[in-house]
Amino acid sequence: MNQLGLRIAESVNTMPQEAPPAGATIDLARLAAAARRRRRVIAAPVAVLMALGLVYLATTPRSYLAASAVLLDAEVNPAVAEIASLDGRRLTEAAIENARLVIQSDAVAAAVAARLSEAQVAGLLDPPRSLFGRLIGGAVGLLRLPIDLLRPDPPAAPAAPAAAAGAGEGAAAAAARHALVGRHLRQGLQVQRIGRSAAVSVSYASHDPVLAAAVANGFAEAYLDDVFEANAQSSTRAAAWLEARLASASAAAQAAAAEAEAFRAAKGLVAADGVFMAEDAVRRLNVDLAAAQAEAARTRALVSAYEAAVARGPEALKAGLPVRAAGEPDPALEELQAALAGAVAALARTSETWGADHPQAVRLAEEADAAAERLALALAQRLERARGDLSVAEARVAALRESIAAALAESAESGAAQVELRRLEQRAATLGALYQSLLSRAEEIGQQGTLPVSPVRILSLAEVPRAAQGPRAGRVLGAALLVGLMIGTVLAAAAERRARGLLHTGEDVRDVALREFLGYVPEVPAPEPTRAPGAAAAGPPPAFVPGAVFGSVRRRAEGPGAPPEPSRLGGRGIPPLYGDAIQGLRLALDLRPGGAGGRAAIGITSLNPGEGKTTLVRDLATVLAQAGGTVLLVDAHPRSPALSRAIGATTGPGLAEAVSGAVPWAEAVRRSAQPGLSVLPCLAGTSPARAAKVLGSRGFRALVDAAREHYDQVLIDLPPLSPFVEARAPLRALGRVVIVARCGRTSGAALRAALDADPVLSERVAGVVLNRASSELLAPWREAPSAAAWLDACRAAAA
Repeated sequence: MNQLGLRIAESVNTMPQEAPPAGATIDLARLAAAARRRRRVIAAPVAVLMALGLVYLATTPRSYLAASAVLLDAEVNPAVAEIASLDGRRLTEAAIENARLVIQSDAVAAAVAARLSEAQVAGLLDPPRSLFGRLIGGAVGLLRLPIDLLRPDPPAAPAAPAAAAGAGEGAAAAAARHALVGRHLRQGLQVQRIGRSAAVSVSYASHDPVLAAAVANGFAEAYLDDVFEANAQSSTRAAAWLEARLASASAAAQAAAAEAEAFRAAKGLVAADGVFMAEDAVRRLNVDLAAAQAEAARTRALVSAYEAAVARGPEALKAGLPVRAAGEPDPALEELQAALAGAVAALARTSETWGADHPQAVRLAEEADAAAERLALALAQRLERARGDLSVAEARVAALRESIAAALAESAESGAAQVELRRLEQRAATLGALYQSLLSRAEEIGQQGTLPVSPVRILSLAEVPRAAQGPRAGRVLGAALLVGLMIGTVLAAAAERRARGLLHTGEDVRDVALREFLGYVPEVPAPEPTRAPGAAAAGPPPAFVPGAVFGSVRRRAEGPGAPPEPSRLGGRGIPPLYGDAIQGLRLALDLRPGGAGGRAAIGITSLNPGEGKTTLVRDLATVLAQAGGTVLLVDAHPRSPALSRAIGATTGPGLAEAVSGAVPWAEAVRRSAQPGLSVLPCLAGTSPARAAKVLGSRGFRALVDAAREHYDQVLIDLPPLSPFVEARAPLRALGRVVIVARCGRTSGAALRAALDADPVLSERVAGVVLNRASSELLAPWREAPSAAAWLDACRAAAA
């Protein structure tokens, strides 16, 4: 199957991707180049710290770590735990922290110190110290010496009585020594929880492995003994306190019971089954009253029913009016009601069948009337009887109410005494319960004191360590390497940050100073002294000799019109690469408008003094003269005329006299040994105000214009831009200006600020020359194309 390749990335319909902003990405190539440039800066702290690490490893004594494990909530037999009243709940974080504090306490440390031998104590109090520790200790001691001298001494402790001092002198000295050793032991002790368990690890570090194991085991055992002793002491103190409390509680309970019985006897408060007689009588009378009231109510209801039936008469009884009486059923009354109902029913059937006048109906009517009379009579009898019962019941209720009122009056009289008696009985009961509780607790504490049971046990004892835990070479050297890399990186970043603002390469000139780059000029050694006449030359003479000394042109005695006496250019050992650089600078100026190609006035200046502009302009003038042109080299630095001093022009007319018109400018010009090269010197000692006036005057501009008509090239050595203000005065008379910057020294930002501050200067700048370049300066910046090309040229020239 063929595959169809869709070139989506090259399609015209793809979304345009914007370039990331500057600083949003990391250029790894630039970082690698910066690290390569600053490798010595990075390597220096690494080497120093690695050396210090080796010294530390060689001078620091070994440290050995031993650890034992202690379980805080050891499980014991449930029966034993119940007898000893041990708490079986899981330990909390607070309990584990409390155990850690107890292990690190002074008492446990002193107990461990008492178990150590004299040799172990001596090694503990005077351990070997590392070289760094001694140095740091000495430095701290020197710093604290003035403070200790100025600080007043603490007040002395009061002296003990002679008898007491003689009796306990040995024990006090031993306790003080154990306390001192214990403080030293606590410094190297570590107590940590093991995971999420209820066990802790007791570890100790020392230069002696045997001492480390002995101390770790000593703390574990001392903590176990301390727990046993603390339990025993608490049980003893609790038992003693409970014994005293039991005696007082027993006496108080007996006294309270006796007081209650005496009060009962005094008040005559007799009780049966826990109830006082008066209260029992009131209760019984209330029960009888309730029964009597119920009987009276029942009898009253029966009387009401009988009265209603009797009031209606026999006719109502024949009509079937029911007679219901409360209480027990009355068979006789029910029989009479049944007989009346039967007679009335037979009469109704007979009358319906034979008629009301039938003899049978008449006879049945008479029987019904007789039955009704008998029922009415029985009801009247029972009504009278019920009325009698009602009178008896109401009389009983009234009698019971009178009895209850009397009983209540009697109970009210004994109520206060009963309340006081109950209070005394309750107090006696409370004191008795307190006594029983204290008694049972005393028995439990007595059992705990006799049982050797503790919730703490040792899981494992520390063994004598065979390998030292520190100092570990890998960790020390790794830390030294890491810290050295960090310091070196910081120093390299700072150096790179400073270097980034300086002009090293042509790319720096274009990117930082925002000017054209004219080329590199290498740094050359000083010329060799001139050989004696007739001495053999070491080799063929160079095409030009930079750094030559111009001989001063002196007038002959014959008169001012005599031709000058030329001096020769001398020097040996100048590398050809320097000549190539000067030739390249000449060609770069030729390719620019108003350059060196046609009767131009070119100013040579620099940002700061010492950039090498005077030497460069002199050698450039030599090259231009060797090319067959006529060159006038003007020293326009009145404050410090280095060019004039180089040619030995210390007397006679100079630039200031030519500009002012005191002498014709042509008479102030000196000729050199190089054909076509002339120099207009400037005498030293000109004041700053006069220097600016000379360079900014119309006479200077007229001089430059006249020199351009007589010479093919006019090169002017200007003052530096930074410390002098007169460097900007002659700018309008110049065609182009060349800035000489020292490679790796001149600040690109400062140069750009100086150029931006003067629009005229910025407009006339032809470019920047990096002077005193060398392989050592440009090799770290090999990633720059201009630096790489120049280094290749240096390599080719050396080959």
